[in-house]
Amino acid sequence: MTLMHMPDDVLSVWIRVLGFILMSLVMGFSLFWLRNMDMKKKIPLLGLLSATMLMGMSLPPELILSGYHINLPVVTGILAGAALGFLAAFIANPMLAFRGQGGISAIDFNRLLRGSETIYGHSLFYLHKRLPAFWRAALATVGTLLVTTMVLTGFVALLPLTSDLLYHRYRYGYELKANS
Repeated sequence: MTLMHMPDDVLSVWIRVLGFILMSLVMGFSLFWLRNMDMKKKIPLLGLLSATMLMGMSLPPELILSGYHINLPVVTGILAGAALGFLAAFIANPMLAFRGQGGISAIDFNRLLRGSETIYGHSLFYLHKRLPAFWRAALATVGTLLVTTMVLTGFVALLPLTSDLLYHRYRYGYELKANS
């Protein structure tokens, strides 16, 4: 699971606004896609998958002896579909952010990352219908993690931050001034 564990107030305001706009556009598209679905069956599924995603990602890595959090957005995308899976990630992410996983200022980008995992995992799973379900799920999970990890790495590389600035904001609570 890709997640930006950034302390609050590291991202500048314009980057947070950009994240909010991008997340709102994808969320609007997902809600538009869901408008004709039978919600009587989908709402309980949404609640169940959101809660399962939240619980799985809340488990400490030490408890499952892996060093990593359990990755459930791909499974959610496979079971619920791309649009409903994005909505489940949208619901689960703020609760994780309030628990300290990811930070509040990076919440929209984390929603986009987890939501894109549901969309991409769903797409990869149903791409090769001749393979057995196990191999499709395995390929969807590995492929999704590779793509979203590259996206996250590219995003962090493009951030207008230096390691000194990030370190001093996090450690000491102030910003370094450039020597001129």
